[in-house]
Parts: sequence; C-alpha cells; structure tokens
Amino acid sequence: MLDTRNPEVKLNRRLDAADLAWAQVQESASDRAKAREIFKSIVWSDATPTPLRRTLADKLLTDDSPEGIADSRTFVSLRLPTEPDRSIVGMMALAAARNGWQDTAPALVRALADPARGIPDAERVEARALQRLFPGQSIERIAFDIFLGNTPGAGPGPAPTGGNDLFAERVRADAWTVLSRLDPDGAARRDLVTNPGLSAAGPASGVLADLRAAADDLRVMPSTGMELEWLSRLRDPSDPLNREWWTRVSSLVSRLSDAQVRGLALRHLEPIRLAAETNSGLLSSSRADLFALLESRLEDRPRNRRTAELDALKGRSPERPEDWASELVWGDLLAILMIDQAVSTSEFAGVMLQQAELDRDDRQTEYGGVVEAVNAPDGSVAQIRAVLFPPRPRDRVGDEQFIASRDMLVYSDRALAHYHLQVQREKNYKFAGPSSGDLRYARLSGRSCVVFTSLGSDRLGVDYYQPNGATIDLGEIRPTE
Repeated sequence: MLDTRNPEVKLNRRLDAADLAWAQVQESASDRAKAREIFKSIVWSDATPTPLRRTLADKLLTDDSPEGIADSRTFVSLRLPTEPDRSIVGMMALAAARNGWQDTAPALVRALADPARGIPDAERVEARALQRLFPGQSIERIAFDIFLGNTPGAGPGPAPTGGNDLFAERVRADAWTVLSRLDPDGAARRDLVTNPGLSAAGPASGVLADLRAAADDLRVMPSTGMELEWLSRLRDPSDPLNREWWTRVSSLVSRLSDAQVRGLALRHLEPIRLAAETNSGLLSSSRADLFALLESRLEDRPRNRRTAELDALKGRSPERPEDWASELVWGDLLAILMIDQAVSTSEFAGVMLQQAELDRDDRQTEYGGVVEAVNAPDGSVAQIRAVLFPPRPRDRVGDEQFIASRDMLVYSDRALAHYHLQVQREKNYKFAGPSSGDLRYARLSGRSCVVFTSLGSDRLGVDYYQPNGATIDLGEIRPTE
C-alpha cells in the first residue's frame, strides 16, 4: 500500500502494488475498508497519474461487498460533480445506473452541466444513466425536477440534495445550466417556469419567483447558475438602486418589438438603459440597422487578431462582425455598440493604460474589473468608468489568468461589461483577444466581456466577446497626444 501511494515509485510498480494490496485485503472487511480509504484519497488527487486513478476507481466501483457498494454510492455522489477524467466519469455513471442509486441524480446532473466537447448532451453517459435511473422521463424533465428539489418523476417530495444549503444551490444552478443547453431558445424553460401548476412553496420557490419576474418584466430567461445568482441580486428588495434600475429597464423593454427581444439576456439590459440615456435612436433600430452601423464603425480600424493557442489550420481567430453574423442577435449588436462607445474615449484609454502599468508590475496575476455607467442625480449618465478589482491573494494563480472575485461579481449587477488586461509584455500582439479560459468565463457568467491587450507603450487592443463565443475586434485605444 505504501508503494501504491508513493509518487516516487515508478507507475508500473504502483499499479502492481495496487493489485497485490487489493487482493490481500479481500478476506478482511476491516482491511478492505482501510484500503478503500487509501484508494479514494489517491483517486481524489488530480496529481495522481491517470492510469493509476482509473485502475483504483475501477477497483472501488466494482467492489460488490455490501460495505463497498454503500461506500461507493457516497463516493460517487461526492466526487462525480468535479471529476475531470471522462473515463472515471463513465465508471461512476455506470455504477450508479447498475446499482439503481437514484440519490446520485444531483451529482450526475452536476457532471452533465460541465460541457464535454464534441459529445451531445443526450448521448453522454451521465444522461443515459439518469434515464436508466428514471425510466420514461426525459432529461429535461429530470433536470427540472432536480432544479425544483423534487424526486425526478415523482412530483413534489423530499429534496434529493439533502440538508446542505450550499450544495443544494450548486445542484439547482447546474440543473438550470443543463436545461439551458437542452433548450437554447428558452421556450421550454419559459413554459416550465410560468406553469401555474408548479407549487410556490418548496426549496426552489424563491428562484422560481425570480425567473417568473424576469420573464414577465424583462422578457429574459437566464441560462447559467451564475446568471441565476445575478438575477436574485437584481431582485433583492433591500437594494433600492437595483429596484430602481429594474423599474426603468422593464419600462424600456416593454416597448421593444418581438424581433428585438429575440435572444434577449440579462447582459443586454444595461446597454438598453444606456442607449435610452445617450442615443435613444438605437432602440428603434432594427437588427439589420445595428449590424450595418457596427460594420461601418469598425471598417477602418486597425485589427490585431489573436494567433496564440489556435488550431494551426485556422491561423487566426474570426473577429469581424461578418464572421458571427448568424450568432449576433439585436441585443448583442446593441451591447457591442454601447461598449464600444464607452471604451473608445481618450480619457478611458488613459485610465486603462494606468491600470496596465499596475498589472505589468504585478507578476502574480492579471488585473481586471467592471465597465460601468455612473448616473447623475437626475438618472442621466454622467460618466463611464473602469472599476479595477485586483485579485485577492487566494485568486492569484499566475500572470496569464484573471479570476473575478466574489466582490467584483456582486458589485457588477448593473455593469455594462466585465474586463481584464493582457499586458505581460509591452507588445503582446499574438495574445490580442480572449483565450479559451476567457470564453469559458463568459459562457458560465453570462456576461459581455472585454479584453485589453498591450500593443505598445501607449496603446491597447480592444476585443469584445460573449457567452456563445462570438468575438469582435474593436480596434485600438490610446490617450490624446
């Protein structure tokens, strides 16, 4: 067992040692229990070599002793939501289905919420395990029951998430993320949320009320767990600024046409309010009008396309409006135009260059923050500013990554966009644009995002990106000479 655990021992010997150790503990329930604890700790560590993790997981999950089955049931519930290896995810999902562990359904849904590239959700092993556990139920219905805190297929009942409120919130958020991917246009979710037959009581009553208000007042349907939290804060009755903002925005949205609200999301609402205050003609423009305006505005601007981390066959990332024409709804185009208007001034450029100097001097992290409109007492827009949120010590994971703090997320309820800087080198051309990690953040957060990249001592490249991956190069900014 010591050899199995020892990272200094060669992998083949560790695998042989695991086989020997497992064979020798089969005659003693207490020894097998001790071995299971050691094996679980090794599997739990992402530093363990993949072949060893898979071998030990297989031994644990095929242990058919009564004690082993009970222990594996708990292990699957705890580990599956964060297990990165698809092979081990498959082992766990199959064990859950084979043994009829219906109480692992929340863990299966949480695992399903993390996208698997190239595999449709309905074909993933987690989805098939759920349908085996709950025959006759669609994945959508199973996910929605778990979102509500009900036993899938059985209607209102004891929440399958236990008494841990934080875990229940995570399950609910991930179940909603799964539903959103299965229902990209939001129609099915809207029908479920607005169904008068659903009980107003229960663990999901608060978030259901928020979702109904979002559908009725703002004509939006959040897609991710982070957006659910965002919506909940916007609906907080103790926050007078959010309450006032909600009233104003709902009034503006009520005047939009059906074509304009198609695909409308939370991140589009502040651009709508900002347009009403600074360029109200945009709110009566069609999608075609906004697209033509954006193309005209960007036509003569310099472009600096990202070349880092790209498929060699592509060479350059698609960053023009025409590259994403089919992906940009009316709200996207309005958001891009308002963000471009906000960040294109020389005053804003001067502030961002000051922040770039601070970031370049700090080799432990990237910097970032929030682009927001500051209102005058009469409600009009007095200023656009960039509010910097340097990462806290625990979030400083390297000089090529920015992690948004909880403080930043809570602060940015009415923000125009989130932003971060890429200024490790004065001339950082090949990184001009969002990384795969940046695009993942936009997808999970549901935010409009901007990345500023250093192109010289006095200029920054500006790239907009959004949850569906659409990325638009907005050119460069620099202070007045």
